[in-house]
Amino acid sequence: MVYTLLIIIFLALAVIILAVSIFLSSFRIRSTIEDELAQMGVLKAIGYTGNMIVRSAVWPYTLAGIAATVIGAVLSYTALPGAAKVLAIQSGFTYTSVFDIAALLIVIIVPTFVIFLFAYLSAVKIYKLEPIDAIRGVAGKGGTGQNILLSVLSAGIMVLLSLTGTLLYNISVRPDNFMDTLSEELPSVIFMAQNDKMSELKNLLQGDDRVKIVLEYASVSVSYTDGSLTGFVCEDFGKVTNDICYDGSSPSNEEEIAVGSTLAESYPIGSKIEISSSGKSNVYVVTGYIQSVNHAGKVWWLYPQGYLLS
Repeated sequence: MVYTLLIIIFLALAVIILAVSIFLSSFRIRSTIEDELAQMGVLKAIGYTGNMIVRSAVWPYTLAGIAATVIGAVLSYTALPGAAKVLAIQSGFTYTSVFDIAALLIVIIVPTFVIFLFAYLSAVKIYKLEPIDAIRGVAGKGGTGQNILLSVLSAGIMVLLSLTGTLLYNISVRPDNFMDTLSEELPSVIFMAQNDKMSELKNLLQGDDRVKIVLEYASVSVSYTDGSLTGFVCEDFGKVTNDICYDGSSPSNEEEIAVGSTLAESYPIGSKIEISSSGKSNVYVVTGYIQSVNHAGKVWWLYPQGYLLS
């Protein structure tokens, strides 16, 4: 799940950077070619064909695009081992880069084609433009199109800055925000004990000055109408350090339940849901919704006394 999340984050950043780069490149190409229309008009006047002029305008940008994408792809493979090492140190996840010819071709072909397309669309107007008009600059500069392109470029840059700033804040400055999104309760120490020893263990821990909170919190599996659910049983949801209830309220007694986001559409707040476990079942009132990335939203919160009823 974390791997998938990291891939989505990196992919989103890559797409935004690619879009901004494409818009910036197209803006520059269109401006340069439009500035050269007068020279193109001169070439057309002395006998050069439209195809020759268009090729002379398009191919330099296309070849530069191919060279830049190839160099960038090669440099990325040299930088990946170092990036993977940093990722492993920071998160404990290992990554081994593999040469993928299909992905490499896509990375080279797509940006190059876009560069070629923008250059061609900017230069193709020489076909319909008379040499004298091109020399006089009658074609104009396409101000409206450039303004739209510049606006889109600015919006893309702001989206990129907002995304990276948000990620930086929630992962580096306030990492708890990121961790709370990925998990449920995050205790410092977890103890496992038999039911008849639980009270003794809790009394022992509560008597230790180094212990801030002692909370009975367990994960169990149950069944409901549409399949199985992972549940979290807690003696007091007011004491949890990571309150994952985002709408409504947490259960306040053994007859109430908070369900995951996946069940929100089928079970509105105030409705009832039947939970089964070990051949027994019970009906509970839905009081709120909780988030859980780990279990795709198919979870629930319940009091221990309520779980024993099912």
